[in-house]
Amino acid sequence: MDAGGSGTVTLHQLVGALRHESISLPEDAVQTLVAGIEGRGSGAVDYDSFVATCLQRNRLAKADLLLQACQLLDRDASGFLPKADLLAALD
Repeated sequence: MDAGGSGTVTLHQLVGALRHESISLPEDAVQTLVAGIEGRGSGAVDYDSFVATCLQRNRLAKADLLLQACQLLDRDASGFLPKADLLAALD
């Protein structure tokens, strides 16, 4: 994506890369994504910011999945997973 080797990816480069991968997103959605990642108003995403954002979102997704699993196992919605609930899930 970083065609110029600058260490950053511009909005235009990112839109082009997404289109190349047959991912159709409106340009304003990509612009919002870039603004959320880079946060400085430069309009370009540097590698460190991109990786940090991906790692953060991955952690949040895992935490959400874990919360959903715990809620399924918590039969009485007490906010706790007693041994009896865990054993019932194994049956």
